[in-house]
Amino acid sequence: MKKLLILLLQIPFLACSQHKPNPEAIKLNDSAVELMMASPVISNEDSSILNEINIQAKQRGERRHSRNKLKDTVINDESQYKKAIDLLNKATQIDGDYFIAYLNKMGAQTHLKLYKDALTSGKEMTRLLPNDGTVTQIVGMTYERSGDTLTAMKYYNIALTQLDRALASMSINNKHYNNIKATKAEDLVMLNRIPEAQKILQELYNTADENRKELYKDQMTWTRNDFLNGSKSEGALTEPAKK
Repeated sequence: MKKLLILLLQIPFLACSQHKPNPEAIKLNDSAVELMMASPVISNEDSSILNEINIQAKQRGERRHSRNKLKDTVINDESQYKKAIDLLNKATQIDGDYFIAYLNKMGAQTHLKLYKDALTSGKEMTRLLPNDGTVTQIVGMTYERSGDTLTAMKYYNIALTQLDRALASMSINNKHYNNIKATKAEDLVMLNRIPEAQKILQELYNTADENRKELYKDQMTWTRNDFLNGSKSEGALTEPAKK
């Protein structure tokens, strides 16, 4: 789940802040997140990523979540995630345009390897953010995890076009620029265009602060399977992105 969390952080959340979620749906989403966070399937590296999500949620006016119940150990507690999915299903039934609820649901479904259900959630995310290359890439990776590599490659190509378009439309000083550029590098890896990806990651490494350097240096060695499985995720973010 860690790799998915890194990807989700790269989604420009301001794009989905225009919709004000239904208050009851927010409560259900918050309860689902509490269940997933209370189930100690999330490591300390994941903790820092979730903290970043909470910071972004606060800026959107949503409630943050306590981390007091997180433990250091990793225990596979599927029941917590299944209960969380039930709550998130209720949230999206109440508010069909609640992006964050679909995002959390897809994360839980991916963790449980419910890829068909995760694709359904991903398609709803695509409906809400149809031009977001990160969302498109996540859906592609879910297709690949489900065994449909052909469809996955189509999504990676679409994502690359969307990411290029996004980068061309913004200043290099935009707070989302480097995240989108890093996502492009990952997409190039998924398309087996490794030299191009490594060139981008080297450029990001050369201008990054020390915490980001660790992430980019680590990602330079990642294979397609590493991105799919998150098996080399020690370089997870350790501080909030600058706002």
